[in-house]
Amino acid sequence: MSIPVPANADVVPPLPRATGVLLNVAHAIDHMFLLIFATAVASIAADFGVARWEDLMPYGVGAFLLAGSELYRLVK
Repeated sequence: MSIPVPANADVVPPLPRATGVLLNVAHAIDHMFLLIFATAVASIAADFGVARWEDLMPYGVGAFLLAGSELYRLVK
């Protein structure tokens, strides 16, 4: 069932409930993997003797960009 929206309105109609649930689940999984990545970087830093694990975090920028671009593509 669709909600009628005036042609000149800048209102986005609400998503179906199933879509909202799936987006929330995907978002939670995305955060889980990003936390796993940060934990792995901390472990790798310790194994390789890197004094500051923060020095390795810029290598995760690609993961953040890919996750963000995929989410943007899905909701666009």
